[in-house]
Amino acid sequence: MKSEFKIKKFFKIWGEVLFYSVSIYIVVVVLGLREFNIEEAIKSFMPVITNQYWFVNAYLALYLLSPFLNKMVTNLSKEEFKKLIIILIILFSILTMLPLEMALDKTQGCGIIWFVCLYIFAAYIRLHVAEKTGHTKKYFLGYILSGILLAIIALGVEFICSKLGIDNKREKVIQYDNILLTIESICLFMGCRELYIKNDKITKIIETIAPLTFAVYIIHEQPTLIKVLYSNILHTEICYHNPMGIVIVVSSVILIFMVCILIEYIRKRIVTFFKDKIITRKNTFE
Repeated sequence: MKSEFKIKKFFKIWGEVLFYSVSIYIVVVVLGLREFNIEEAIKSFMPVITNQYWFVNAYLALYLLSPFLNKMVTNLSKEEFKKLIIILIILFSILTMLPLEMALDKTQGCGIIWFVCLYIFAAYIRLHVAEKTGHTKKYFLGYILSGILLAIIALGVEFICSKLGIDNKREKVIQYDNILLTIESICLFMGCRELYIKNDKITKIIETIAPLTFAVYIIHEQPTLIKVLYSNILHTEICYHNPMGIVIVVSSVILIFMVCILIEYIRKRIVTFFKDKIITRKNTFE
């Protein structure tokens, strides 16, 4: 495995989450979008400890485990690796979909167990799948077909549950550890992995935006902000009975993404500016 554990990176992620959690809460309260609440204030200052971002918590836990997982996967033969993946899929993907009380992981893919599974899947691809297989189109076709099948099954389950008058089990189909969603994700990953973009300008844009995308999640999923973003600011509730609903939703997604990218870009430029100032001053004194 190429990645190396660095404690500095761990705390860098923690610090970024803390910065946005606190600053966004302050801005939301100052602008009067939400009244001050002592419990929310405390949680905003301890976003990781109080599990305000499930993805960040699972990711940081995975990052701590990664050195040990790397040692394990590099010592597995290809056949052993395959057997491990089959076992993980059965235990933590297929069984969790069944309407039975036999799931070993009930986080619906939002916990450390499924993150470890995904890490192992990715490790197999890195170690045992050639970077260029020549199946780019097939991967993207698999992504589209598995997505369509997933949508059909979800709608079918919802329809059957409504006809039978039982609780809607659609969540079982669309949860993150669903086998179809896993296949869809792997197909998308493999397709993008094999893409070769010849246009230098497009490549530069992607390289600029990619490091900023993590902040998009942190910003728009800030617990206090999310309570007012969709209802008070974007008013997405009108989409349910509006023929233009899909346009509003897509426009909202694009707008959120662009604004968050811009905010993170400005933040990084400011941080870089002050870092350069400190380094310059330090060199001057030396």
